[in-house]
Amino acid sequence: MSNQQRNVLSPESYLTPNLFITEYDGKVPGYAQEQQRNGMQLGQDSHTIMIDQFGLWFAHKLDRGMVAGGDERIGVHANTADLLRGFLASPASIVIQRFENGARAYHCIKQCNHPSVMRHIFPTTVFDLNLFAPMWRETTEEQYQHYLNCVPPAGYRANAFLSGEPYTHDGEGRGIYLAGKKEGERYFAKLMTAEEFRKGK
Repeated sequence: MSNQQRNVLSPESYLTPNLFITEYDGKVPGYAQEQQRNGMQLGQDSHTIMIDQFGLWFAHKLDRGMVAGGDERIGVHANTADLLRGFLASPASIVIQRFENGARAYHCIKQCNHPSVMRHIFPTTVFDLNLFAPMWRETTEEQYQHYLNCVPPAGYRANAFLSGEPYTHDGEGRGIYLAGKKEGERYFAKLMTAEEFRKGK
């Protein structure tokens, strides 16, 4: 798969591993199963698997370390579709990086369901702010209620709130707050400015 072919695909295409089968798959007996096991294990040990615009992957570990895939590219090297199957079957989130309008953009196509991450969501939102870009991360009702009630919220909208105290400030001096939202029976958290919250981001 060329980079041009890859960039035509939507980020959600990574939810369909068969799109990334290569001509090299099936050449080595047992390698498909090994790659899927590798993906599962990496996902068990990580809160986020990031795949960049070239198909390179990076596993961000629960202990805050990182494992990089070296030159291995999804959809280019042998049985990387099986590696992706392992990622998808694991508890880790999957984030796809693209260049859009001249800047990096990040799309979370699969949420993390590691209980330890969901029960303590704030470090992951800080990770996003510092390394990727803020994005909605799934959490628990208990975490949602905690941040809703620990201090009076700075803002409300339908099924969403902005916490009352900023975590930090951006380069323009604007406060960056933890926001929470409820979608059906699921709960999410994300760091953002008050302006972004008012715009419904």
